[in-house]
Amino acid sequence: MLIPFTQYLRPNGRKRDVKWECTSHEQEVKAQALLDAGAVFECEQLQTGDVSLTCELEDNNGEMQTLAHEVVP
Repeated sequence: MLIPFTQYLRPNGRKRDVKWECTSHEQEVKAQALLDAGAVFECEQLQTGDVSLTCELEDNNGEMQTLAHEVVP
């Protein structure tokens, strides 16, 4: 399964659609449940060179809530 991500590109944050391939059935099940609930996945390279990965879901007030956030080298 390929998970859709929105990638924000430097320097101005323009968007690009990218996909990440799950490496296990467990990841696929969890990712599909999040997508079915309306969650979105986003990524961007920070100025430090690290990569920020987030999963967000819109709440009942229309605000995006971060469900998970990880910064990786």
